[in-house]
Amino acid sequence: MDRREGPAPPPVGNEGVDLRPVLTLLGRKQALELLGALAPGDGLRFTELERRLTISPRSLQSLLTGFFRAGLIGRARLPGEPARWGYVLTSSGQGLSGIVQRVLQTGGDVPPVRPAPVRWSVEPSLATWATGSPAGFPDPLARR
Repeated sequence: MDRREGPAPPPVGNEGVDLRPVLTLLGRKQALELLGALAPGDGLRFTELERRLTISPRSLQSLLTGFFRAGLIGRARLPGEPARWGYVLTSSGQGLSGIVQRVLQTGGDVPPVRPAPVRWSVEPSLATWATGSPAGFPDPLARR
């Protein structure tokens, strides 16, 4: 990219909304597991999420705050007595959860990418030119 062009435009959704915050949120550790845990729609309490995700309370609270600010989760009264409140996916969160599930299912059909082989050889003539030593390393006995 030429520096004079400026930064790339942000990825936008159908309504022209900047998707960077959501994509950043999904890149966080255990974010996809949180979406998966809330996907059935039953609603889960904080302690239940903490147990299912095996995550520290502080990390879970940070993740929930990010999802809440993005409008992906909300709090709802859970059925039963006494009254209990839990976290549920909003309609946006359910839509995103469906997309993530499809991506994960499709990902199993894609063959893994093998890393390129690493070559550790150094061109002898370049090493001699750069350091003055045929091996590419400075000669410890050479006069300085």
